[in-house]
Amino acid sequence: MTVKNVRALFIPVDGDIELHESFPGHWQVIRDKLDVQVIDVTSTRNASFWVDDEGLLNGSQPNRRASALYWLDGGYLGNVLHGNVLIMGLPDDEGFETDVPDTILKIVEENETMRIRA
Repeated sequence: MTVKNVRALFIPVDGDIELHESFPGHWQVIRDKLDVQVIDVTSTRNASFWVDDEGLLNGSQPNRRASALYWLDGGYLGNVLHGNVLIMGLPDDEGFETDVPDTILKIVEENETMRIRA
């Protein structure tokens, strides 16, 4: 099985945001990073937002920072993301994940409430 490593942004409900420079874009690794059993992906104009598919059912806290990024990048305004979230770029022509878009990183870097852990 071929897996591409990509730059990904991990946004926990609480705590510092993590920028992973070489994250394996495979569903099992994504599921483990999010610490969930079932994952889902929702997309915006430029990015894929990987989430806990059962976040609303299992009482996961709303992820306000990830939801704000989702809305700012064209996601449905009524959709609030719950639990930890992993952001990568939209899949390429071969179906592989791509790097988190620079537009998302720029928003994070310019926002004082979204600190990336070094």
